[in-house]
Amino acid sequence: MATCLLGVLANPLPAEAAGKLPVAIANAANAIHHRDFPQRIDLPADARKAIPRYRVRSVPYWSFSFDYAGTTYTEQAVGKSIFQPGGNSVVNVPIIPVRFRFLGYVDPATGLPPVIDATPDIPDVLHSPNFVSSQYSTGFTQYQDAAQRASFYGYYGDNWHTLLVPHALATVTIDVPEDQGVLYVLDDGTLFAAIEAHWFSYQQVQAFYARNINTEQLPILLTHNVGVYEDDPANCCSLAWHGAYLDRMIGGTEFIQTHIWGGWFTAEVTGEAFADAYGLSHEIAEWMNDPFSSNFVPKWDFPQGPHFYYQDGACQHPLQFNLMEVADPLESSDYSHEVTLGGYRYHLAEQALASWFAREVPSSALHGAYSFPDETALTGPSLPCPY
Repeated sequence: MATCLLGVLANPLPAEAAGKLPVAIANAANAIHHRDFPQRIDLPADARKAIPRYRVRSVPYWSFSFDYAGTTYTEQAVGKSIFQPGGNSVVNVPIIPVRFRFLGYVDPATGLPPVIDATPDIPDVLHSPNFVSSQYSTGFTQYQDAAQRASFYGYYGDNWHTLLVPHALATVTIDVPEDQGVLYVLDDGTLFAAIEAHWFSYQQVQAFYARNINTEQLPILLTHNVGVYEDDPANCCSLAWHGAYLDRMIGGTEFIQTHIWGGWFTAEVTGEAFADAYGLSHEIAEWMNDPFSSNFVPKWDFPQGPHFYYQDGACQHPLQFNLMEVADPLESSDYSHEVTLGGYRYHLAEQALASWFAREVPSSALHGAYSFPDETALTGPSLPCPY
Protein backbone atom coordinates (compact mmCIF):
# COMPACT_ATOMS: atom_id res chain seq x y z
CA MET A 1 0.00 0.00 0.00
CA ALA A 2 1.35 3.43 -0.90
CA THR A 3 2.27 5.62 2.02
CA CYS A 4 0.82 9.05 2.59
CA LEU A 5 2.82 11.75 4.38
CA LEU A 6 0.22 12.70 6.90
CA GLY A 7 1.15 15.55 9.20
CA VAL A 8 3.61 17.05 6.69
CA LEU A 9 2.03 20.02 4.96
CA ALA A 10 3.80 20.63 1.65
CA ASN A 11 1.57 23.59 0.77
CA PRO A 12 0.66 25.65 3.85
CA LEU A 13 -2.68 27.42 3.69
CA PRO A 14 -2.74 31.16 2.97
CA ALA A 15 -3.23 33.61 5.82
CA GLU A 16 -6.95 33.61 5.09
CA ALA A 17 -8.98 30.83 3.56
CA ALA A 18 -12.42 30.94 1.95
CA GLY A 19 -15.07 28.65 3.35
CA LYS A 20 -18.47 28.35 4.94
CA LEU A 21 -19.26 28.69 8.61
CA PRO A 22 -19.73 25.55 10.73
CA VAL A 23 -23.35 24.38 10.81
CA ALA A 24 -25.00 25.83 13.92
CA ILE A 25 -27.02 23.32 15.96
CA ALA A 26 -28.55 23.62 19.41
CA ASN A 27 -26.94 20.39 20.64
CA ALA A 28 -25.19 17.31 19.29
CA ALA A 29 -28.43 15.30 19.26
CA ASN A 30 -29.34 17.27 16.15
CA ALA A 31 -26.43 15.61 14.34
CA ILE A 32 -25.95 12.27 16.17
CA HIS A 33 -28.97 10.20 15.17
CA HIS A 34 -27.63 6.93 16.56
CA ARG A 35 -24.60 5.82 18.58
CA ASP A 36 -22.60 2.89 17.21
CA PHE A 37 -19.29 1.25 18.11
CA PRO A 38 -18.73 -1.12 15.17
CA GLN A 39 -15.93 -3.47 14.22
CA ARG A 40 -13.99 -3.20 10.95
CA ILE A 41 -13.94 -6.57 9.20
CA ASP A 42 -11.18 -6.31 6.62
CA LEU A 43 -9.33 -9.65 6.73
CA PRO A 44 -9.19 -11.85 3.62
CA ALA A 45 -10.27 -15.47 3.88
CA ASP A 46 -6.72 -16.90 3.93
CA ALA A 47 -5.79 -14.69 6.87
CA ARG A 48 -8.86 -15.81 8.79
CA LYS A 49 -7.97 -19.45 8.20
CA ALA A 50 -4.44 -18.83 9.49
CA ILE A 51 -5.62 -17.46 12.87
CA PRO A 52 -6.75 -20.72 14.56
CA ARG A 53 -3.66 -22.44 13.15
CA TYR A 54 -1.40 -19.79 14.75
CA ARG A 55 0.29 -18.96 11.44
CA VAL A 56 -0.01 -15.30 12.36
CA ARG A 57 2.27 -12.52 13.58
CA SER A 58 0.13 -10.16 15.60
CA VAL A 59 -0.67 -9.37 19.22
CA PRO A 60 -0.36 -12.39 21.54
CA TYR A 61 -3.55 -14.46 21.55
CA TRP A 62 -5.00 -17.71 22.79
CA SER A 63 -8.07 -19.82 22.01
CA PHE A 64 -10.99 -21.25 23.94
CA SER A 65 -14.13 -23.10 22.91
CA PHE A 66 -17.68 -23.74 24.07
CA ASP A 67 -20.57 -25.84 22.81
CA TYR A 68 -24.12 -24.66 22.28
CA ALA A 69 -27.02 -26.37 20.52
CA GLY A 70 -24.77 -28.95 18.89
CA THR A 71 -22.23 -26.42 17.57
CA THR A 72 -18.69 -25.86 18.85
CA TYR A 73 -17.59 -22.23 18.85
CA THR A 74 -13.84 -21.51 18.96
CA GLU A 75 -12.79 -18.00 19.97
CA GLN A 76 -9.55 -16.03 20.21
CA ALA A 77 -8.65 -13.52 22.92
CA VAL A 78 -5.60 -11.34 23.52
CA GLY A 79 -3.02 -12.58 26.02
CA LYS A 80 -1.70 -15.95 27.15
CA SER A 81 -3.76 -19.07 27.57
CA ILE A 82 -5.58 -19.61 30.84
CA PHE A 83 -4.87 -23.32 30.43
CA GLN A 84 -1.09 -23.01 30.81
CA PRO A 85 1.16 -22.04 33.75
CA GLY A 86 2.13 -18.40 34.01
CA GLY A 87 0.28 -15.96 31.92
CA ASN A 88 1.56 -12.40 32.03
CA SER A 89 1.21 -10.66 28.64
CA VAL A 90 2.17 -7.09 27.78
CA VAL A 91 1.04 -5.27 24.63
CA ASN A 92 2.61 -1.99 23.59
CA VAL A 93 0.08 0.65 22.55
CA PRO A 94 1.26 3.56 20.37
CA ILE A 95 -1.34 6.35 20.46
CA ILE A 96 -1.52 8.82 17.56
CA PRO A 97 -3.52 12.00 18.27
CA VAL A 98 -5.13 13.63 15.24
CA ARG A 99 -5.43 17.33 14.45
CA PHE A 100 -8.15 17.78 11.83
CA ARG A 101 -8.33 20.90 9.65
CA PHE A 102 -11.66 21.40 7.90
CA LEU A 103 -10.82 22.96 4.54
CA GLY A 104 -14.40 23.64 3.49
CA TYR A 105 -15.04 25.85 6.54
CA VAL A 106 -13.72 29.06 8.00
CA ASP A 107 -13.26 30.22 11.56
CA PRO A 108 -14.68 33.77 11.58
CA ALA A 109 -12.27 34.74 14.38
CA THR A 110 -9.14 33.83 12.40
CA GLY A 111 -10.20 33.55 8.77
CA LEU A 112 -8.57 30.10 8.73
CA PRO A 113 -10.01 26.57 8.54
CA PRO A 114 -11.30 25.45 11.96
CA VAL A 115 -9.28 22.84 13.79
CA ILE A 116 -10.30 19.98 16.12
CA ASP A 117 -7.22 18.62 17.89
CA ALA A 118 -6.96 15.53 20.13
CA THR A 119 -3.44 16.40 21.34
CA PRO A 120 -4.62 18.07 24.58
CA ASP A 121 -6.49 14.85 25.48
CA ILE A 122 -3.30 12.77 25.62
CA PRO A 123 -2.52 13.29 29.35
CA ASP A 124 -6.06 12.24 30.34
CA VAL A 125 -5.92 9.25 28.00
CA LEU A 126 -2.59 8.03 29.38
CA HIS A 127 -3.78 8.41 32.97
CA SER A 128 -7.17 6.75 32.36
CA PRO A 129 -8.17 3.39 33.88
CA ASN A 130 -7.50 1.82 30.49
CA PHE A 131 -3.79 2.09 31.31
CA VAL A 132 -3.53 2.96 35.03
CA SER A 133 -4.36 0.43 37.73
CA SER A 134 -7.26 0.81 40.13
CA GLN A 135 -9.08 -1.49 42.53
CA TYR A 136 -11.71 -3.90 41.15
CA SER A 137 -13.30 -7.11 42.38
CA THR A 138 -10.52 -9.10 40.68
CA GLY A 139 -7.61 -7.06 42.01
CA PHE A 140 -5.62 -3.86 41.60
CA THR A 141 -5.01 -3.64 37.87
CA GLN A 142 -6.02 -2.03 34.58
CA TYR A 143 -9.72 -1.95 33.76
CA GLN A 144 -9.82 -4.50 30.95
CA ASP A 145 -7.41 -6.85 32.67
CA ALA A 146 -9.79 -6.82 35.64
CA ALA A 147 -12.68 -7.69 33.32
CA GLN A 148 -10.77 -10.57 31.71
CA ARG A 149 -9.95 -11.99 35.14
CA ALA A 150 -13.65 -11.85 36.02
CA SER A 151 -14.70 -13.51 32.75
CA PHE A 152 -12.29 -16.45 33.04
CA TYR A 153 -12.27 -16.67 36.83
CA GLY A 154 -11.10 -19.97 38.29
CA TYR A 155 -9.09 -21.10 35.28
CA TYR A 156 -5.87 -19.13 35.72
CA GLY A 157 -3.14 -18.56 38.29
CA ASP A 158 -2.90 -15.40 40.36
CA ASN A 159 -0.26 -14.03 38.00
CA TRP A 160 -2.45 -14.19 34.87
CA HIS A 161 -2.68 -10.67 33.44
CA THR A 162 -2.99 -8.97 30.06
CA LEU A 163 -1.60 -5.45 30.40
CA LEU A 164 -1.27 -2.47 28.07
CA VAL A 165 1.72 -0.12 27.93
CA PRO A 166 0.80 3.11 26.11
CA HIS A 167 3.03 5.77 24.62
CA ALA A 168 2.03 8.85 22.66
CA LEU A 169 3.42 9.50 19.19
CA ALA A 170 3.59 12.85 17.43
CA THR A 171 0.32 14.45 16.38
CA VAL A 172 -0.76 13.88 12.79
CA THR A 173 -2.50 16.70 10.90
CA ILE A 174 -5.20 15.57 8.48
CA ASP A 175 -6.93 18.00 6.13
CA VAL A 176 -10.61 17.14 5.64
CA PRO A 177 -11.96 18.09 2.18
CA GLU A 178 -15.31 19.81 2.09
CA ASP A 179 -17.03 16.76 0.57
CA GLN A 180 -15.74 14.34 3.24
CA GLY A 181 -17.12 15.85 6.41
CA VAL A 182 -19.55 18.21 8.10
CA LEU A 183 -18.48 20.57 10.86
CA TYR A 184 -21.01 21.62 13.50
CA VAL A 185 -20.92 24.22 16.24
CA LEU A 186 -23.12 23.77 19.30
CA ASP A 187 -24.86 26.63 21.06
CA ASP A 188 -22.11 26.67 23.69
CA GLY A 189 -19.40 26.97 21.02
CA THR A 190 -18.26 23.32 21.11
CA LEU A 191 -17.14 22.00 17.72
CA PHE A 192 -18.24 18.54 16.61
CA ALA A 193 -17.44 16.92 13.27
CA ALA A 194 -18.94 14.06 11.29
CA ILE A 195 -16.54 12.54 8.75
CA GLU A 196 -17.25 10.01 5.98
CA ALA A 197 -16.31 6.54 7.25
CA HIS A 198 -14.54 5.10 4.19
CA TRP A 199 -12.37 8.18 3.76
CA PHE A 200 -11.65 8.26 7.50
CA SER A 201 -10.71 4.55 7.58
CA TYR A 202 -8.19 5.10 4.78
CA GLN A 203 -6.61 7.99 6.71
CA GLN A 204 -6.35 5.76 9.79
CA VAL A 205 -4.51 2.98 7.97
CA GLN A 206 -2.19 5.45 6.24
CA ALA A 207 -1.28 6.97 9.61
CA PHE A 208 -0.25 3.53 10.84
CA TYR A 209 1.78 2.77 7.69
CA ALA A 210 3.56 6.13 7.86
CA ARG A 211 4.78 5.30 11.36
CA ASN A 212 5.85 1.71 10.68
CA ILE A 213 3.66 0.28 13.42
CA ASN A 214 4.65 -3.27 14.41
CA THR A 215 1.87 -5.85 14.05
CA GLU A 216 2.64 -7.04 17.60
CA GLN A 217 1.49 -3.64 18.86
CA LEU A 218 -2.01 -2.19 19.22
CA PRO A 219 -2.06 1.25 17.54
CA ILE A 220 -4.80 3.67 18.56
CA LEU A 221 -5.82 6.63 16.44
CA LEU A 222 -7.17 9.22 18.88
CA THR A 223 -9.69 11.87 17.85
CA HIS A 224 -11.58 14.56 19.75
CA ASN A 225 -15.33 15.15 19.28
CA VAL A 226 -15.34 13.43 15.88
CA GLY A 227 -17.81 10.80 14.70
CA VAL A 228 -18.05 9.05 11.35
CA TYR A 229 -20.98 8.34 9.06
CA GLU A 230 -21.61 5.88 6.22
CA ASP A 231 -22.05 7.78 2.95
CA ASP A 232 -24.66 10.25 4.26
CA PRO A 233 -24.26 12.61 7.28
CA ALA A 234 -27.84 11.72 8.19
CA ASN A 235 -26.46 8.26 9.03
CA CYS A 236 -24.36 9.52 11.94
CA CYS A 237 -22.56 8.34 13.95
CA SER A 238 -20.06 5.69 14.81
CA LEU A 239 -18.04 7.02 17.75
CA ALA A 240 -15.15 4.49 17.86
CA TRP A 241 -14.24 1.12 16.36
CA HIS A 242 -11.76 -1.73 16.41
CA GLY A 243 -10.62 -4.05 13.68
CA ALA A 244 -7.81 -5.85 11.91
CA TYR A 245 -6.26 -5.86 8.44
CA LEU A 246 -3.62 -7.93 6.66
CA ASP A 247 -0.39 -5.94 6.70
CA ARG A 248 1.65 -8.41 4.64
CA MET A 249 2.39 -12.10 4.17
CA ILE A 250 5.86 -13.60 4.32
CA GLY A 251 6.18 -17.27 3.48
CA GLY A 252 3.31 -18.99 5.21
CA THR A 253 2.92 -16.33 7.92
CA GLU A 254 0.17 -13.72 7.86
CA PHE A 255 1.09 -10.41 9.52
CA ILE A 256 -2.19 -9.05 10.92
CA GLN A 257 -2.46 -5.52 12.30
CA THR A 258 -5.13 -5.10 14.94
CA HIS A 259 -6.11 -1.51 15.65
CA ILE A 260 -8.48 0.90 17.37
CA TRP A 261 -9.92 4.26 16.52
CA GLY A 262 -10.67 5.85 19.86
CA GLY A 263 -13.12 8.73 19.90
CA TRP A 264 -12.59 10.97 22.95
CA PHE A 265 -15.70 13.08 23.53
CA THR A 266 -16.72 15.87 25.84
CA ALA A 267 -19.98 15.68 27.76
CA GLU A 268 -21.44 18.47 25.61
CA VAL A 269 -21.44 16.06 22.66
CA THR A 270 -22.25 12.60 24.04
CA GLY A 271 -23.61 13.32 27.51
CA GLU A 272 -21.57 12.67 30.62
CA ALA A 273 -22.09 8.89 30.81
CA PHE A 274 -20.50 8.32 27.39
CA ALA A 275 -17.81 10.99 27.51
CA ASP A 276 -14.00 10.84 27.86
CA ALA A 277 -12.76 7.21 28.22
CA TYR A 278 -16.04 5.45 27.38
CA GLY A 279 -15.45 4.86 23.66
CA LEU A 280 -11.84 3.84 24.15
CA SER A 281 -12.71 1.41 26.98
CA HIS A 282 -15.49 -0.01 24.80
CA GLU A 283 -13.10 -0.79 21.95
CA ILE A 284 -10.26 -2.09 24.14
CA ALA A 285 -12.74 -4.50 25.73
CA GLU A 286 -13.92 -5.79 22.37
CA TRP A 287 -10.41 -5.93 20.89
CA MET A 288 -9.13 -7.97 23.84
CA ASN A 289 -12.02 -10.44 23.50
CA ASP A 290 -12.09 -10.55 19.69
CA PRO A 291 -8.86 -9.09 18.26
CA PHE A 292 -9.49 -10.25 14.69
CA SER A 293 -13.26 -9.58 14.54
CA SER A 294 -13.73 -13.30 13.91
CA ASN A 295 -15.30 -14.66 17.12
CA PHE A 296 -18.68 -15.93 15.97
CA VAL A 297 -21.16 -16.84 18.72
CA PRO A 298 -24.84 -17.85 18.85
CA LYS A 299 -26.82 -14.92 17.44
CA TRP A 300 -27.96 -12.78 20.35
CA ASP A 301 -30.58 -10.15 21.04
CA PHE A 302 -30.04 -6.95 23.01
CA PRO A 303 -31.15 -7.13 26.65
CA GLN A 304 -34.51 -5.57 27.41
CA GLY A 305 -35.77 -3.67 30.43
CA PRO A 306 -36.28 -0.20 31.89
CA HIS A 307 -32.58 0.71 31.66
CA PHE A 308 -32.19 -0.32 28.01
CA TYR A 309 -33.44 1.47 24.93
CA TYR A 310 -32.78 -0.88 21.98
CA GLN A 311 -36.02 -2.48 20.89
CA ASP A 312 -36.64 -6.21 21.05
CA GLY A 313 -35.17 -7.85 17.97
CA ALA A 314 -32.43 -5.27 17.39
CA CYS A 315 -30.26 -8.28 16.54
CA GLN A 316 -31.71 -8.40 13.03
CA HIS A 317 -28.44 -6.95 11.66
CA PRO A 318 -27.06 -9.75 9.44
CA LEU A 319 -23.61 -10.03 11.02
CA GLN A 320 -22.76 -7.79 13.95
CA PHE A 321 -24.74 -9.69 16.56
CA ASN A 322 -23.19 -13.00 15.57
CA LEU A 323 -19.92 -11.70 17.04
CA MET A 324 -18.53 -11.56 20.56
CA GLU A 325 -18.73 -7.78 20.87
CA VAL A 326 -18.61 -7.68 24.65
CA ALA A 327 -19.48 -4.00 25.18
CA ASP A 328 -22.33 -3.85 22.67
CA PRO A 329 -25.00 -5.58 24.80
CA LEU A 330 -24.74 -2.82 27.40
CA GLU A 331 -24.15 0.15 25.10
CA SER A 332 -27.92 0.48 24.95
CA SER A 333 -28.11 1.24 28.66
CA ASP A 334 -28.33 4.66 30.26
CA TYR A 335 -25.25 4.36 32.43
CA SER A 336 -21.51 3.64 32.46
CA HIS A 337 -19.01 2.69 35.14
CA GLU A 338 -17.18 5.57 36.85
CA VAL A 339 -13.62 5.48 38.18
CA THR A 340 -11.84 8.51 39.63
CA LEU A 341 -8.07 8.77 39.15
CA GLY A 342 -5.99 11.84 39.90
CA GLY A 343 -9.14 13.85 40.56
CA TYR A 344 -10.56 13.05 37.08
CA ARG A 345 -13.80 11.08 36.88
CA TYR A 346 -13.60 8.67 33.97
CA HIS A 347 -16.54 6.90 32.35
CA LEU A 348 -16.01 3.30 31.25
CA ALA A 349 -18.06 0.83 29.27
CA GLU A 350 -19.90 -1.90 31.16
CA GLN A 351 -19.54 -5.24 29.40
CA ALA A 352 -20.92 -8.74 29.01
CA LEU A 353 -18.70 -11.64 30.02
CA ALA A 354 -17.86 -14.68 27.91
CA SER A 355 -20.42 -16.80 29.78
CA TRP A 356 -23.22 -14.49 28.56
CA PHE A 357 -22.41 -15.27 24.90
CA ALA A 358 -21.81 -18.98 25.62
CA ARG A 359 -25.20 -19.17 27.43
CA GLU A 360 -23.64 -20.92 30.40
CA VAL A 361 -26.00 -21.79 33.25
CA PRO A 362 -24.66 -21.24 35.78
CA SER A 363 -22.00 -18.77 34.66
CA SER A 364 -18.38 -19.79 35.25
CA ALA A 365 -17.37 -16.13 35.72
CA LEU A 366 -16.59 -14.48 39.04
CA HIS A 367 -19.56 -14.72 41.44
CA GLY A 368 -21.53 -16.48 38.70
CA ALA A 369 -21.98 -13.10 36.98
CA TYR A 370 -22.73 -12.36 33.34
CA SER A 371 -21.55 -8.72 33.34
CA PHE A 372 -18.71 -6.57 34.68
CA PRO A 373 -18.13 -4.49 36.70
CA ASP A 374 -21.82 -4.18 37.55
CA GLU A 375 -22.71 -7.81 38.15
CA THR A 376 -26.42 -6.95 38.20
CA ALA A 377 -26.51 -5.36 34.73
CA LEU A 378 -27.10 -8.75 33.09
CA THR A 379 -28.91 -11.29 35.24
CA GLY A 380 -28.88 -14.24 32.84
CA PRO A 381 -27.27 -15.43 29.59
CA SER A 382 -27.97 -13.95 26.17
CA LEU A 383 -31.30 -14.65 24.51
CA PRO A 384 -31.50 -15.92 20.92
CA CYS A 385 -32.38 -13.46 18.20
CA PRO A 386 -36.07 -13.93 17.30
CA TYR A 387 -35.38 -13.26 13.59
